[in-house]
Amino acid sequence: MKTITTILGEENDSLFPRDSVDMIFMVYTFHHFKEPVKYLKNLRNRIKPNTPVVIVERDPERYGHEYNHFLKKAKVIELIKESDYKLEKIYTFLACDIIYVIAP
Repeated sequence: MKTITTILGEENDSLFPRDSVDMIFMVYTFHHFKEPVKYLKNLRNRIKPNTPVVIVERDPERYGHEYNHFLKKAKVIELIKESDYKLEKIYTFLACDIIYVIAP
């Protein structure tokens, strides 16, 4: 696809060029970041204004011990707020996932 560019980033730096990203979509990734607040803050100058950042994570509170390495909903929200992002919407219609839509 000509409209999608893949960039292999680093743990705390996406390596995206400044003001270059229209949307960020992370699936089952956020809970792996050692410093999620630092990562989100680093994205701020890489994304275009009003760019949505979508985080999809399993909901361990609904699915027991086999998903306990995922972050609980309250923790994800806390990290989003700590990163100075606005929580636009939370979707819980999926059977085992929560979708967080945030914006700078």
